[in-house]
Amino acid sequence: MPTAFTPNGDGKNDIYRMLDYCGGVILGEFKIFNRWGLEVFSTRDLREGWNGDYKGQPQNGDVYNYVIIYQCNEKGNITQKISKGDFVLIR
Repeated sequence: MPTAFTPNGDGKNDIYRMLDYCGGVILGEFKIFNRWGLEVFSTRDLREGWNGDYKGQPQNGDVYNYVIIYQCNEKGNITQKISKGDFVLIR
């Protein structure tokens, strides 16, 4: 996952989204939380990503955490995986 993103409307790194590392990801859940544990984004659609807003309001530049639950099809073997980490929103 990227370690930072800049939702400033320049067309570069404006959306934070999950990457398809195994070429056959089935997304279960992708959630983003602020430093206090408030869920600011959630999706079950691999095509969707976070634009840095919560309830229509731009969020402050800060460190955010993500949790991704997904299935990966690796050579016909489907395995469930959980990925957790953090990234920086830069304003």
